[in-house]
Amino acid sequence: MARATTRAGRKVRRPLGRPPSADPRAYHVSARLTESEWKALQAVAAARGLTLSEALRSLVPGAVLGLLREAAPKRRGRRGVAAGPQEVMR
Repeated sequence: MARATTRAGRKVRRPLGRPPSADPRAYHVSARLTESEWKALQAVAAARGLTLSEALRSLVPGAVLGLLREAAPKRRGRRGVAAGPQEVMR
C-alpha cells in the first residue's frame, strides 16, 4: 500500500515500487537454438559474468553492425573495379 504523507494539511499518496525506466525494454524476443549455439551462448555469458539476457544484449549491437556492413553496396573505384582499402578510406 502507498504511504500517506501530509503536505499543507492534505494527505498525499506516494506510489510504491520502482520508478519508471528512462529506456524501458518493451520488446520480447524468442528464438530456438541448436545445442552448440546454446552452449556457445552459455560460455559467453559465463566468461563475461553475465546473465544469458545480458550476454545477448551485449552481442546484438556488434552483430547488427556486421550485418549492415555485409548488406552495404560495394563502392566502385574510378575504373569501375571494386575499390581498394585506400580508396574506401577517402
